[in-house]
Amino acid sequence: MHLRTFLRDCKPDLPRAVWIIQLGNVVNFFGFGLVLPFELIYLHDRRGFALPTSGLIVSTIMAVNVVCAAPAGSLADRFGGKRLLFFGAAISGLGYGSLAFATHPWQAFLGSAVAGVGAGCTQPAAGALVTALCTREERIAAFTVARIAINLGIGTGGVVAGLIVASGSVRSFQVIYLLNAATFFGYLCFLAFVPDARTAHKTEVEHGPRGYRFVLGHRAFLGVLAANFAFVVVGYTLFGYTMPIYARHHVQVGSQAIGGVFAANTIFIILFVIPIARLSRAQSRATLLGIMCTAWGIACVIAIGAGAIGGPHTGVVILALSGILFAVGECLHAVVLQPLIAELAPPAVVGRYMALFGITFSVGLAAGPSASASALAVSPDLPWIAGAAAMLALLPVLSPVVHRAQAPRVLASETV
Repeated sequence: MHLRTFLRDCKPDLPRAVWIIQLGNVVNFFGFGLVLPFELIYLHDRRGFALPTSGLIVSTIMAVNVVCAAPAGSLADRFGGKRLLFFGAAISGLGYGSLAFATHPWQAFLGSAVAGVGAGCTQPAAGALVTALCTREERIAAFTVARIAINLGIGTGGVVAGLIVASGSVRSFQVIYLLNAATFFGYLCFLAFVPDARTAHKTEVEHGPRGYRFVLGHRAFLGVLAANFAFVVVGYTLFGYTMPIYARHHVQVGSQAIGGVFAANTIFIILFVIPIARLSRAQSRATLLGIMCTAWGIACVIAIGAGAIGGPHTGVVILALSGILFAVGECLHAVVLQPLIAELAPPAVVGRYMALFGITFSVGLAAGPSASASALAVSPDLPWIAGAAAMLALLPVLSPVVHRAQAPRVLASETV
């Protein structure tokens, strides 16, 4: 009976509009999953661009994303998240669609820059819109379901893309880029049924705290951002970017087995993020972040064991276990961080808070692969040792950071 009650409580009770957005996210991130594993392969192997050039083209999306995110946060506060989401999704669709026909590097750079503008608009807009549609009590469930939608979309998209590009022809790669573009416009169809909710009334926007000067004066929030940068570098880039090449060259694991490791990570998140969110209700945020860091630190140590023990069959099992522990950390990250940001933000500037939170993700995802690749060149164990050490070093500072973040802030009418 207790188990039945627990499972019933795990079902999120969310507004209809939030469910519509998350269904749209499944469609949208299905498209992202189509191209994510094959961007460099397409640009380098099929279009003939030099590998460094191909890498810069892919990085352009993230770089432009970072540049656009801050002004997009201001626009989300001023005009509402829904309008900016419409614009961002449409622009992203055009950018990714154009990459299907890029035969020269300058065309690919231009397409990536357009896609980056769209991505820079959608992240703060989506965060602001979901925050506005939910009560404080509903936000944890809303952002948790969003994590499920994103992982489900990316995971299924990657599987389908592998089947589409099996022939290896240029046309097959064009198909996945055009399908990705179509999913952005499919997302707009879902968004059409979502109300244009605001976190603040017009008077609050006009007379409440405004501008990034106010946001950057929130020291506790800056502490959360600094911690999140470290979380992204260790918890997301080590597994997402470093694990595949480490598994291939140092554990002698094949491509299909690497796919299985990622599948274990994705399936765990989809199945267990909501139960983990339910179990987390009675725990403090500092405790949950401590568990998250511990899980990621142990995952790094286990990854070292995959290379040390030897043998691809044993290695893939060990890497899958490491992937599941990374998934535990990702689940806790979803439960704690974005709902905390939503609480810290005064209604009039929630878009700006979400924008800076998104920037720490983008910068972490940009810096992490480069740093870990350099460490991997020195020693195959070094990225994992550094990741475990970083998580261990963060443990004693998490409680003060979260305590300061949750303390009430006296708002001032600072403007820029």
